[in-house]
Amino acid sequence: MTDERGATFVGRAEAAKGKTTTIKIHGNQSIGNLQNVKVIGRQELTNSEKARNEFLFFILTGQKDLRGSTFIQQLWFSRTDPTSLPFNPVQLDSKLVESFALRERLNDSQRDVVRAMVGPKLLVVAHGSSFLTSVETISI
Repeated sequence: MTDERGATFVGRAEAAKGKTTTIKIHGNQSIGNLQNVKVIGRQELTNSEKARNEFLFFILTGQKDLRGSTFIQQLWFSRTDPTSLPFNPVQLDSKLVESFALRERLNDSQRDVVRAMVGPKLLVVAHGSSFLTSVETISI
């Protein structure tokens, strides 16, 4: 770390909350306003990264099998017979869907996503931020 006077300090991250990290400085040194922090080493994995790594480990060691996953079957092998699935797809009345879209003031792109999600397709992938007005839809 470097302060406004150009003095260099060494420390260690002790805690992190949100975008704020608490750093313990080695020794009893007086530090001015920090101008620069240089991170040396690798940051710790996030929980989602740990879960991903564990999942891949289970797949690679044969402890988990993707072939039995309905989601994977529909995503990668969409020719699966719908009658062989462990659930029965339900279609909603189109008038109900349209009234929902009007009540929620959905734009055309968002309305297309809602129609696809309650339509006959077994899997719908909607891509886009909930804050954006444009959404891409893929139905399988």
